[in-house]
Amino acid sequence: MTMLLAYLRSPDDAAWGRRASAIVGGLLGTGQEILVGNGTPDQTRQTLSGLLDAWGRTDGIDPAPIQGTGTLNLFQTCDQSGLPIAFLVDAATSRWSALACLDDTAHDQLGTPEHKARWRAWLQWSNILQFLAHDGGDGIQLTTATAASFDLSVLKAFGGLGELESLVVRYGTGTPAPQPVPAEASNETPLEAAVRDLLWDREILEYLDEDDPNSPLTRLAHVLADGGKKAPAYGYELGERGWLADFVWDHGTPRIAVMAEPYDQEDEESNKTWSAYRVAGFSIRSADDWLADLDALLGVLPDATVRPDSEEQSAAR
Repeated sequence: MTMLLAYLRSPDDAAWGRRASAIVGGLLGTGQEILVGNGTPDQTRQTLSGLLDAWGRTDGIDPAPIQGTGTLNLFQTCDQSGLPIAFLVDAATSRWSALACLDDTAHDQLGTPEHKARWRAWLQWSNILQFLAHDGGDGIQLTTATAASFDLSVLKAFGGLGELESLVVRYGTGTPAPQPVPAEASNETPLEAAVRDLLWDREILEYLDEDDPNSPLTRLAHVLADGGKKAPAYGYELGERGWLADFVWDHGTPRIAVMAEPYDQEDEESNKTWSAYRVAGFSIRSADDWLADLDALLGVLPDATVRPDSEEQSAAR
């Protein structure tokens, strides 16, 4: 709950991705064993596959390291609860990936204090590792019953789309928003389009359409989604006081804020909120006002191109 509240107060996916990478990097200070040093993707994938097979048998593998001519380094370790963790880093990009595995097949251990401690650690690691997707890596949650069947080819370290992105493509049910026809050939992949549309349809439009489908904020959201613009931070809180805005784009120039209700000079809370955003350098208007000046807004908002290491991918799981 502490971590959840911290994320809700500051939902900066890029920052959380860096924190997750730093935590995984800290595992180098444990009693880790190197499995692959400077390996190629094929060498590292084969070794990791052998480790996952061994996890499925609830044992480990001989840590005799493999030395290669690539850039991938693979390690295995256990945390203080005894939970097995494999982690790897690409020396060329400094991107980290990690896999944590809980034993769910040793029935004589289920319910023991030791197993409960490993289960708790597994959940805590999973909460952290999910953010590696926002720093160019992957965080994987496994059990011994599923470890051997996990498809390693999806991992970014091995040239895959990424585990989170693959799940979005496989199970995403959002209806893609129509996109404008580009003036020239686009490099956008089907994955990028799927992730982009899900951000609008599953995290914003679904709730706005249900709550007030005819409101200016809902109409503005549909226009921006249909125009291929990047989804905003929805329900953004500014500063320590948590001044709330409905939509915020905080990573470009200018910084944009959208309020569902117009500015009310007679309302103290409205006055303080709008003033706080103006002082922070935001161009803030109501949804109605932005609709009246839509061309200006479309001209400054970033397009919704998503890349594998983008901070714009959803952290939600």
